[in-house]
Amino acid sequence: MFAAAKAQDDRNYNANVERRARASFNPLLHLTGKQFKDRYRISKKVFKFLCKELRSLTNLRSSQRVSLEHKVLTALLFFATGSYQRPVGVAKDTSHKMCSVYIEEVTQEPTHKNIINKYIRFPDTPAARQAVSQWYVMMNIEF
Repeated sequence: MFAAAKAQDDRNYNANVERRARASFNPLLHLTGKQFKDRYRISKKVFKFLCKELRSLTNLRSSQRVSLEHKVLTALLFFATGSYQRPVGVAKDTSHKMCSVYIEEVTQEPTHKNIINKYIRFPDTPAARQAVSQWYVMMNIEF
């Protein structure tokens, strides 16, 4: 009985050590700028800006266990690789199901009305629409 309890304590201890090691890995600190860009396809500066914008303009938030940054990095890794396998392999503490949840959460946010109002502008007058059309003609862009 004591041997079984000791074995369980050892398993719990090892699981906690592994969890802390995974949690202590911070791509912003542990990857160079080039490594970060190669992995996530954006620079660290753009990533920080994106997280700041998502935090201030949308409902996407950190939970008690998972930071907003971790959610965004998981989604960016999926977008960069096109695969669930890579995010699960790189972020060993993130299950396939949770990758899917984070990707969905992050993907929904660019359609949030605050993001749309800040970054997407459509010409609302005939003169403005004409100016846009003339710009395309001047740039020799067909549409």
